[in-house]
Amino acid sequence: MKDIRLTYFNTEICFSTYFLIFFRMIGIYVHERVFRVDEEDKYVYDKENEDIINIFIIRDKLEQEKLYPYVRIEGIFLISETVENIYGEKVVIYNEESSKLWILKKIIGCLAEDYEEFNRGLSDLLLLAHIYDNNLLMETFLGTRFFIPDIVSYKKFCPRYIRSIRRIANNQEIKGDSLFADFAMAYLAYEYNYYCKRLEKVFLYDVDSILDLIQELQAQADGRWDSLVLLIAQINGDLLEKYDDALRYYLLVTDHSYNAFAWYKIGYIYKNHIGDYKRAFNCFNNAVKINPLYYRAIYHMGSCQYTLREEHRARVTFLKFISILSNKAQENVLRPMEVEYLYKTYLFLARMEYRIYGDIYRSIHWCRKAEKLWLRADADRGRNLIEHVKYNKKIIKEQFAQWVAANDVSPIRERIYSLYKSVEDEEGVQEYKKYL
Repeated sequence: MKDIRLTYFNTEICFSTYFLIFFRMIGIYVHERVFRVDEEDKYVYDKENEDIINIFIIRDKLEQEKLYPYVRIEGIFLISETVENIYGEKVVIYNEESSKLWILKKIIGCLAEDYEEFNRGLSDLLLLAHIYDNNLLMETFLGTRFFIPDIVSYKKFCPRYIRSIRRIANNQEIKGDSLFADFAMAYLAYEYNYYCKRLEKVFLYDVDSILDLIQELQAQADGRWDSLVLLIAQINGDLLEKYDDALRYYLLVTDHSYNAFAWYKIGYIYKNHIGDYKRAFNCFNNAVKINPLYYRAIYHMGSCQYTLREEHRARVTFLKFISILSNKAQENVLRPMEVEYLYKTYLFLARMEYRIYGDIYRSIHWCRKAEKLWLRADADRGRNLIEHVKYNKKIIKEQFAQWVAANDVSPIRERIYSLYKSVEDEEGVQEYKKYL
């Protein structure tokens, strides 16, 4: 099964996520190559890999110019109507009125023209696209992956997984002559169970039955199928806590593929379940070489360096992490879990500046950054931090209300007051004395 490499700019994160999650749901692994408009990023990707299908998102002339060195004419191009079409026939031209479902169906059509597995499963793929869109599965995946788990979100999000699985299983129009529908059911069942695991609830779907379905898919698969191997690894690690088995499957993928996600998961197991921080750092570093904007891998790199007493390197890594998420904050695409990561990093740096470098004013700087982030999350419960159009506003508000309550800003303000007092900064003392 071929992989997809999706190339786009960080300003297109909301737009691209809809397509990325659909393809991952049906078993097509999507490698992200995300550029920042204001910087040059270097990637490890092998541009000549024949197992990769290139899809480019280009919204304006500036993006078109910057992507020129990376463009291959064999790709599929999503271009806005303001961009000149110089890319041949495999082009989807969209405007602000174009629905994402319409664009997705056009992409599927382009894929079916060139690749047998997509042509054979064309009717199933179009039905799956409608199920995906009608059940708001993009928002559901993001909600269960990047939101703080809680019972309210469970009741809002998880019924969509159940409904989608039933609609795939009971849909008489799904022919079953492709593997996409079966993979989607296995993947949705895994995601549902994993959210149950995070909430310490009993699994709804029998894990052995999911693995049996995956074994059937393996028997039918023609050639390498990285997404299937990754799903087996995730089930073993995330659901069954069989970390040795999970490592074995993740490493199978890294043997022949530039796969940032696999390296990240390997690093996570070494760091959090084995305690080998040096090896974990190397794995996270491999993930970041492939995807320089992989913020979670960068965060864990810094954490490993700090544990290994490489404080100066950890500081540089955390500053890099902050630059990435601060950029997302400016674009109003921060999710609650990303706010959590950013908040922890500000406080981490505040402690480092004070304890290691003895720089009280830099420590105050990072404490105030954390305070400001808390205030942004508290203001209208985060609506100025995230702007996904279809997100349920009530869920957003509940998520940020929970986060704000769990991260009381009072100790930070007391810390800032104490730091100002230690350097006899009367103006700062008076500013924060009112919070005591």
